[in-house]
Amino acid sequence: MDFVGLHDGGAGANDAGYSYTNLVSGADLVLTQLGAVPAASAGYRQLTQASSQYFTATQNSGLLEAIFGNADEKWAMILKFKDWSLGNYVFGFNHAGGVGTSFYLDNDAGGTLHIGDADTADETVSTATSIAISGPVYLLVQADGINKVRWGWQATKITTWAAIPAAQKAEVANVMGNFVGVAFSDANNGLYRYGATYVTMQVAYAVMNTAVIIE
Repeated sequence: MDFVGLHDGGAGANDAGYSYTNLVSGADLVLTQLGAVPAASAGYRQLTQASSQYFTATQNSGLLEAIFGNADEKWAMILKFKDWSLGNYVFGFNHAGGVGTSFYLDNDAGGTLHIGDADTADETVSTATSIAISGPVYLLVQADGINKVRWGWQATKITTWAAIPAAQKAEVANVMGNFVGVAFSDANNGLYRYGATYVTMQVAYAVMNTAVIIE
């Protein structure tokens, strides 16, 4: 796995990730907390919207480019979180230099992935059912480098794409997910945040890879 970041830090501390493939190192392994995030408890860290708390991953030739901008155009991300009570955005990784500029996921009126890349203008793909706000959620977003971007979620660990309930997954069938040459440099970017919109939820981990994780 190219990046595994457990949200296991102490009060106000960043979370140090690990790369089993040495794809990234040093500062690119760190998920930086903002807003004085409390210490981990029982495998989660609590984010509070009123305190503008969130995490960032390195951009400008950092972790985001290494994962999503790889030449094979294959990438994947799994997030685990629970008890989402405020806010709409799971992540925001907007970029510049492509035909499209958006890459973020919200939970407004059904979960919706917004994605535009180096080849394609901004598009959306939505699930029939909004992401659960109570209990644990495992959320997957991935591209196979050939002809589709998939995303979905469920309350238990995801093992296969087929096992995710139909109302909780969606895919874009045209060629998408090419972030080669774009710059993830937007100051509004972050995990569990988009711009000045934050969330209240408990977060467990972020896993990223330069190949699909779930078949």
